Amino acid sequence: MRIYRRSIAVAAIAATVGLSQAAAAPAIAADYPVVVNFPTTSLTVEYGQSWSIPVYTDFNFFGKIVVNDAAVVTSTSTPAGYAPSVYFSPPYNGATGQLYAPYEFDPLAAGTYTFSITGTYDDFGDVYSGSTPTAATLKIEKAKLGIDLRVLADKSNGDEAIVTAKFTGRFIDEYSSSYFDGVALSPAGTWHITIKDEDGEIAAESTVERAAGDDVLATSFYWPDAEPGKQYTASADFTPSGASANNFSVSPAQKFAYTAPDPQRPELSSTATTKPDSNLPESTGLGLPLWLLVVVIIIIIGLGAVVTLLSVRLSRRPSASTGEVAP
Repeated sequence: MRIYRRSIAVAAIAATVGLSQAAAAPAIAADYPVVVNFPTTSLTVEYGQSWSIPVYTDFNFFGKIVVNDAAVVTSTSTPAGYAPSVYFSPPYNGATGQLYAPYEFDPLAAGTYTFSITGTYDDFGDVYSGSTPTAATLKIEKAKLGIDLRVLADKSNGDEAIVTAKFTGRFIDEYSSSYFDGVALSPAGTWHITIKDEDGEIAAESTVERAAGDDVLATSFYWPDAEPGKQYTASADFTPSGASANNFSVSPAQKFAYTAPDPQRPELSSTATTKPDSNLPESTGLGLPLWLLVVVIIIIIGLGAVVTLLSVRLSRRPSASTGEVAP
């Protein structure tokens, strides 16, 4: 290992040149400065999104994390120390460590954070030190949410409609539950849904408060007052409150057009009571040939009967006289 190789080298030099030169051993450390830096110095994520910033050094190195130019953790032994919402996993012998958000801490709020690392290592009196020449900047933006709004007729009850509005976005796609430690809470705030008729008058309205961390990511209600055949337009928005106002940005839903179904069903043709339209075409081409065929059949049957009757009568007439006289 490099630590021991350097110690052996220092001891060999001291044995060769004497104690007077051995006193210069700390200068050897200056010849082997600890290299520590951030390969990536800028990172942007959304609130609640996992993140990590690589840290590289060429030495087994423990140091302290500085967040926004304020020291929050000093690490002197393994494992590295903790900071609020930040963990420093130090590099080891030329490996790459990282700064990241541990699952057991609440995530950092939206904002901009600057990280730098300094540290030292004492190798049998030889002090090795290093620090990041350039700080790393982490920008956490508000989680961007949308709203999917629907107004649909209830299939089990055609006289009522079901109005639903639900969150959409990356935060929702990655969301599991607010009951786990260290996860980002779903937003607190107020749902506001409005349905207007063709004249712009409010036909229905709903306002619902929700708490941060509520695992139900949608709201809905029954609407029984739509007039059959009338057209309506629904709109929905959500206003974050408290800490959620800093961590979430929610776009209003696209307006949803809804036409209330007419419960009247058209009568079937077999039960219709209206008279046929006078402009309907006359009988189709199949009517005349059918009657003609029937007449032809009747004529053929009649002729057959006449022929049969004549044949029977002719077969029963007596034989003609031969002209001879009996003795």
